[in-house]
Amino acid sequence: MVLKLGPVLRFRGYDAASKTWNLSALIATDRADPAPEISFTDVGAVKINTGQLIDTWDNGKAWRVDLPFMLGLAARSVTYNIVGDASTFTIQLPAQDQMPRMAYASCNGFSDPKVAKKISNINGRWEHLKGQHDNKPFHLLLLGGDQIYSDSMWAKDADLHAFSDLSDAASYAAPFPITLRDRLTNMYFDEFYCKRWGQVAVRDVLARVPTVMIWDDHDIMDGWGSYEHSLQSCDVYRGIFSIAKRAFTTFQMQGCATDGQFISQANGFSHYHRIGDLGILALDMRSERSQEQVMSPAHWTKVYNFLAAEKNLSHLILMSSIPVVHARFSMVESLLGWLPGRQELEDDLKDHWSSRSHLEERKRLIHRLLAFSAAEKTRVTIISGDVHLAASGTIVSTQAGSVAITIPQLTSSAIVHPGPPGIMQFAMNQLFDTEEDVDDGIVTRMDKMPSSEKRFIAARNWLALEPDDRPGITSDRLWASWHVEGEKYPYTRVIQVVS
Repeated sequence: MVLKLGPVLRFRGYDAASKTWNLSALIATDRADPAPEISFTDVGAVKINTGQLIDTWDNGKAWRVDLPFMLGLAARSVTYNIVGDASTFTIQLPAQDQMPRMAYASCNGFSDPKVAKKISNINGRWEHLKGQHDNKPFHLLLLGGDQIYSDSMWAKDADLHAFSDLSDAASYAAPFPITLRDRLTNMYFDEFYCKRWGQVAVRDVLARVPTVMIWDDHDIMDGWGSYEHSLQSCDVYRGIFSIAKRAFTTFQMQGCATDGQFISQANGFSHYHRIGDLGILALDMRSERSQEQVMSPAHWTKVYNFLAAEKNLSHLILMSSIPVVHARFSMVESLLGWLPGRQELEDDLKDHWSSRSHLEERKRLIHRLLAFSAAEKTRVTIISGDVHLAASGTIVSTQAGSVAITIPQLTSSAIVHPGPPGIMQFAMNQLFDTEEDVDDGIVTRMDKMPSSEKRFIAARNWLALEPDDRPGITSDRLWASWHVEGEKYPYTRVIQVVS
């Protein structure tokens, strides 16, 4: 067997009735190979599960192996391997009444390959995450977008490079030939996924910690959803999107089999997990994105109706690939003429909630989250990435006639991509607006990072989300710790969970 990638673990949900922790493993092999098998030890017994084929491309096959585990009264570990491969891996299973320990990361790559040459250890944060896991294991890894970077395709494929040089009118009319489709499909599958995720440091984590993933623009193409309609709807762009969606479905969703966790597959990949009184909601903010919307009204309605039916939640973690709370750019817009990275910042303005066309949609989201938190007495915490910074923000509501409500936001980005240049870091911390009036009695603010005078830490990082160490699936608080490259100690914010 030729192992191209794997195993990559995915969390498929917790069945509270049967106490089953449902996982799956993705394995990619050569095109000619038969179905792979996974052998794992479970309470002393050896079991073998066989993979089911989920996708085939020119150079390989993708398989999913389902791995259901009955949780016991105590946490335990399970060792497994792909039959015929010498590597072994260990999965840490929580106890049936244990709140999971989680990690969060985003932005696993580079928008410009030249940047990679300036970094001595590209996967240094992955290695650090693996070391922390070995010391005190994580049960889930939440990945908030840009798990791959497809940017290099524009330079690597001659036809695509030529397309990028066309005039607007010529771009709109350009065909997407089957030969180009085939080359890009192989590029996404072989290079962007198998090669990138197959690097030792990345594989060491993905094979040990079950993932919950949602995509962002680089999983498709830089800025997807923020282009003007005529360009985004042209044959070439729609063709790239269809390839990226297929690859995302295969590698990140592992076949997207119906298992009760998706909000509405007709609208994208938004999905939900419930573990005791903890809810994890991953919103798909790219499938329907345009310059006029982040998600469609129908999609939002399904999300809000789904949340309305959720009862007895102590804590809802909302995965928003783009930060809901971020610095306002009004004080720096006049500086765009001389700031390095001007084009990137201008793109970010269009690609975030800060875009004027998205502000009403964002306001509705904030109101609905505040109303849900108040009605259900549920702590809502937003986690996000995308912006290549570590940051901490808060939504605060003191509207008349209601109890004050806060919604923390934790931004962790990036685990691989470096932060912005020094002058941009200065601007972020000194010049950008850090508080915003959203509506009467509702403000957002960027807080100083714990034990720091800075609001933005522009270094590579990942985030640990650790409940109190005590028995029971309910936790009074969550310890959010940013592990920043070059820093001896993490920055830790305590999230009080509503009881």
